[in-house]
Amino acid sequence: MRDVASITVIACLLGLLMRTQQTVEDSGPIDATSPALSIPAAGGEAPPADESTVPNAAPVESSPAPGAAAASQSSVRVILFTATWCALCPAAKEAAAEACETAGVKLVECDVDKYADYARMWGWDRLPQTIVTVGGIERCRYAGKMSATQLVEAIESARQPMGWELNDLKAEIKRHASRRNPQTRWGVNGMTAFEHLTRDHEWPSDLVRNLTVDEQLWLHDATHEGAILP
Repeated sequence: MRDVASITVIACLLGLLMRTQQTVEDSGPIDATSPALSIPAAGGEAPPADESTVPNAAPVESSPAPGAAAASQSSVRVILFTATWCALCPAAKEAAAEACETAGVKLVECDVDKYADYARMWGWDRLPQTIVTVGGIERCRYAGKMSATQLVEAIESARQPMGWELNDLKAEIKRHASRRNPQTRWGVNGMTAFEHLTRDHEWPSDLVRNLTVDEQLWLHDATHEGAILP
């Protein structure tokens, strides 16, 4: 009797296995590209189907006008901070585009909502706001709408060799310090900040001598960061 029962159980298992195999064959091949089988990216969110939907980390630069001026001043950039809700921004964009084409420099239009991290890095308090940079270093800033003529003048001024007045340098050091964490400030070892600034970074001694020790340390930090240069 036990042999008969065993044969019956084996027959039932074989029948079940054959039905399962038939179900799989009838369902057709698995499509690896099927949306239902997409694997979520890290964090539990599926990757976007279209890369164009991924926001850029920073705004895109416009190309400067062709010619010798554009080639020789490629390190000069104008950053214009705007927003869709800013009433003065459309006119500011037109003026900035005209000025940058005239001066042969690159224009970066930054929507402060779309590129919040980039805007926060430079800092802004009013819109529209314009910054002229040379080699990535801020040379001048203007809050409010600038005419094309005003901006061209600001660009030409920024192109001139940098020379620091004491009060201007102190103001720039203060602005730099307000953006930095004191715990991550560059340190000076084996010498004073005055010695390091004047000997290794070629800051004028008569200028550095009129700074407080804390200002000298912040100037040293700014020089290493490329934010303030002699």
